[in-house]
Amino acid sequence: MDLIEIAVDCDSEFVEPITEVFRRYGGSEVAVEEPGGFNPDEGESPPQISRVSVKTYIILDSKYLSRLNSLDLAIRLLSKLGNVSEPKTQILKESEWRDAWKNHIQVLKIGDKIRIVPSWCSYQKCAGDIVLELDPGMAFGTGHHPTTFMCVELLEELTHLSSTVLDVGCGSGILSIVASKLGAARAVGLEIDSNAVKTAEMNVDRNCVSDSVKIFNETLPNRSIQANEYEIVVANISSKVVLELSEDLVSSTATGGRIIVSGFLSKSVDDIRARLESFGSLCIDTRFREEWASMVLRV
Repeated sequence: MDLIEIAVDCDSEFVEPITEVFRRYGGSEVAVEEPGGFNPDEGESPPQISRVSVKTYIILDSKYLSRLNSLDLAIRLLSKLGNVSEPKTQILKESEWRDAWKNHIQVLKIGDKIRIVPSWCSYQKCAGDIVLELDPGMAFGTGHHPTTFMCVELLEELTHLSSTVLDVGCGSGILSIVASKLGAARAVGLEIDSNAVKTAEMNVDRNCVSDSVKIFNETLPNRSIQANEYEIVVANISSKVVLELSEDLVSSTATGGRIIVSGFLSKSVDDIRARLESFGSLCIDTRFREEWASMVLRV
C-alpha cells in the first residue's frame, strides 16, 4: 500500500483550516511539524513559531487523483487569504513508511495512571498503572497530540465505575479504550473514516475491552443514539465539526453529565463555548496545552 504525502507550509493561524481540509479530502492522519529543540535548563526559551508544516497521506489507489485535485484546490483557495504554500507531494513506498514513523512514538504517561504503550514497545508495568497497548495505524490518536493528551487527562478525572461514554470521531479508539480501562461500563466510538474504524477495532481487541467498547462507522445525528443517553460525551475533532454537532452533543448527554470537547485552537474557545451553551450546557472547565484547547461542559 503506497502513499502520497502532501505537505503544506503555513503561518500558525492556518493550521486548523488546513487540518480540516486534509481530513476532508486527504487521510484521517494529519501531522503538524513545528520548530523545536531548546533546553530550558540552559535558560533557553521556546522558539517563536511562525511557520509550521502540515502533512497528510493519501492511499495510492484508484480514487487518489480525485482526492488530490480537491485538496489542491482547497489549499490554493486558502492561500488567497494568507501565507500558505502550494502543496508539495511525494510518493512513499510501503517499505519506506510502514515502520520508520514508529521510532518517533514512545511510551507516554498521562495523568496519574494512564500509560499509552505503542504495540512495538516494551513496558514494565508499575503498581497502579492503567496500560493501553496502542497501534494507531493511519488513524488519528496516539496520545501525543496536545488535544488527545488533554482528553485523556479529563477522562481520568471524570470517568467512574459504571459510566457510559460516547466518543465522537474516535480515530484509533484511544479515548473509548481509556474510558473502559478506567471502569466505564460501556463506551461507544463513532468514526466516519472506515480505515480508522478497522484500526480502532483492532486496538479494542488488543486491549481486551471488546465486551464494553463498540466502534461504529457512523457519526451524529444517529438514530441509535438516544437523547440523554450518555454520562460522558467526548469529541476530539475540529472546531468546524464541534460547531456543527453542538446540538447533537448536548442532546446525547444525560442530565448532569459532562461533555468534553477538544481538537481546536485556543482562539476558537469563545465561539465553541457560546454555541454549546446555546443548547443548554454550561462550561465548567477550560484547559490549554500549547496553542490547543479543551473544554468541559455540564448538561
